[in-house]
Amino acid sequence: MAGSNAGKKRNVFARGDETAWHSELTFSGFIRDQVNAAAEESGNYSPALYLELFIRDYVAEHGALPPVPASLITTTEVSSTAAA
Repeated sequence: MAGSNAGKKRNVFARGDETAWHSELTFSGFIRDQVNAAAEESGNYSPALYLELFIRDYVAEHGALPPVPASLITTTEVSSTAAA
């Protein structure tokens, strides 16, 4: 029998919602800890819901997310093209 997901909080989108984007994202421990702490402090939101609300609010206030300056990129990222 599969494990229970009862009681787990998550950001849920309606099935077939074309505006929903799903991806397996991996963050450094520092970023994970910062998002988890901010989500909890904001009302015990899930990290996904916190990021959704934060980005919506930022874009509403500033018009768009800012680009990341190349000088901040210190590691090489390799994206996977393997079929899931």
